[in-house]
Amino acid sequence: MGARSGSTTLGFVLRAQPIRDADLIVTLFTQELGKISALARGARRSQRRFAGALGQLVVSTFELSRASPRAELWTLESATVEREWLELASEVAAVAHASYALELVRELLPSETPEPEAFALMVDLWESLRSGVSTASLRHVELRLLSLAGTPPALESCAACGAQLLPEEPCLFDPARGGAICAACAPHSRGAGARPFSAQARRYLMAIAAAADVAAARELVRPHEPDAADRGAARDAMLAMIRVLVPHPLKTVEFIAKLNQAGG
Repeated sequence: MGARSGSTTLGFVLRAQPIRDADLIVTLFTQELGKISALARGARRSQRRFAGALGQLVVSTFELSRASPRAELWTLESATVEREWLELASEVAAVAHASYALELVRELLPSETPEPEAFALMVDLWESLRSGVSTASLRHVELRLLSLAGTPPALESCAACGAQLLPEEPCLFDPARGGAICAACAPHSRGAGARPFSAQARRYLMAIAAAADVAAARELVRPHEPDAADRGAARDAMLAMIRVLVPHPLKTVEFIAKLNQAGG
């Protein structure tokens, strides 16, 4: 039998699934390996086995091994908490926003492909949530992850013909064609996902996309945040883009929608 290969890396848990009586299969997002799956033996039987390192809102150091470089499943040998945001666990809205971002990472990014920008993005979001939830922060996360997935939505120019869109120019948003669609190309957007897209909603997303990080996006739009209708149009446009890549419903989207309804 050949020697097992190993790796030590920072990461966090995207999902944990029970297997057998005592174990977990954990989907991890790590700095050096990207998204991987690992077997955490004994994680369900002993709370001390991994000492809280497999919980939400935690960045941990993971020691991993696998039988061969071709093996899909790693073994989690040990885990140590490095940073945590556990005070957010009692804030339902904060947990919902954090969970949504994790679900996007799990669904949009490929396995075993390091994405340090996505890793930093999640940490920035958790840090930002200490100041409360922000829809602008979520839009920034969506835009960055769509870009990292290779499908950034066209906002400044027409996704179909490439023509530059004027700042005040209303248009369509067609997720199947890649984003904003000019008036000349709009007649060819007949899919169910195509929708009117106001200049205000488009500028809102453009400002968020240009922000350096989550905190900057949050502060950038605060003085000039559009009305509820345009914020809703921006949200719906991003969700439509995500649905093109992830055809099944995202559980956290429904949860956030219910929270928003409950909050009026």
